[in-house]
Amino acid sequence: MNKVLFDSVNLEDLRKDFFVADMHHHTKYSHDSNNSVSHILDQCEEKKIYVAITDHNTISGVLKAQTDPRKKWLIPGIEVTVKEGKDVLVYFYSVTALKKWFEKRIKPHMRRKSSLKLNKTSYPMKDLLLDLQEEKCLVVLPHPCCARAKSTYHYFQDSSRAYLLEYIHAIEVINETMTRKNNLAALGWAMSLAKPLAAGSDGHRPNRVGEAITYAKAKNKTEFLDAVKKGKTFVKGTELKPNQRLMAGVNIVLQKSRVRNNRKLDTEEL
Repeated sequence: MNKVLFDSVNLEDLRKDFFVADMHHHTKYSHDSNNSVSHILDQCEEKKIYVAITDHNTISGVLKAQTDPRKKWLIPGIEVTVKEGKDVLVYFYSVTALKKWFEKRIKPHMRRKSSLKLNKTSYPMKDLLLDLQEEKCLVVLPHPCCARAKSTYHYFQDSSRAYLLEYIHAIEVINETMTRKNNLAALGWAMSLAKPLAAGSDGHRPNRVGEAITYAKAKNKTEFLDAVKKGKTFVKGTELKPNQRLMAGVNIVLQKSRVRNNRKLDTEEL
């Protein structure tokens, strides 16, 4: 069975035999998304798949989902943007553990007391990865071969940083918002490092849950996250078409403008 399939997702077949999850999704609590938590969980309930809510430097979306009757579909996570401007996905085995770590480690590194703080933290990559060694969690590099300013592939090419890859559990090799070239480059890098694979839609707009998925033989979330660490996962999905990518880019710009102009400042704290 192929571990990587660049193809449309047939969830009905897969969920019969596998634990299926979209490992990368954003809510309105990210500075560049307008997804409602309720709508995301609606899709999970309809499609019978799990979703990792991974907002930028905040867990408000996760906490909101935890209060919803459909919370069983939630995998608690966060996308941390470190001081160097690179992104790291972190998944915890429980919302309680994520919240405790967030309060202890992320909040002190917030740059300012406004929604603009969601853009970046002051947490250095080295410190984040070393601190995470104390936690029971899963650490994944998302879209590693994206634009150079965000590219973790280029960041870790520096010999003085390469040793930090030891602390990365897996690499995201299918991201719906990337191009096929970007994703193939990520796959090649993951294979060269013998790293486990992950995939997610990186959804910032409605109706994207499940467009890129990670799946494994697992009975529950704990077994699933363990399977990712052990490299026992499969990934499947396709990239956005050029016109869809353009629309997604416009949406991100509009959402960032919304925050900057305080037209709809999301300040809800749970």
